[in-house]
Amino acid sequence: VDDVLDRVRLRGETLLETPGGTVERLVGPDVTDCFRVDRLTVDGEMDYAPDAPYHTAIVTDGAGQILTDAGAMPVKRGDTLFLPNAVRSVRYEAGAERLQLFVITRG
Repeated sequence: VDDVLDRVRLRGETLLETPGGTVERLVGPDVTDCFRVDRLTVDGEMDYAPDAPYHTAIVTDGAGQILTDAGAMPVKRGDTLFLPNAVRSVRYEAGAERLQLFVITRG
């Protein structure tokens, strides 16, 4: 079982490291050209602007809020968000605990 898990476990490549958090690429063009998956780990405040016209974010741990031009929205573990093309940049803010999200964009 451990051998199989070692072969399929995704290992992230760090794309961005800031005082407010990190972005790791888990699935990129080396795996598939259909989509990408990034893991955001936010310890404070972090701006994130994916280079895709829209994206989906799944909150997998913690709580906090996202801020866009449209305003602020609280998020917590289990929330799924669709951010359309009109949203060009997003600021993620962690609450009392670390906020972790998976962001999925087209390839």
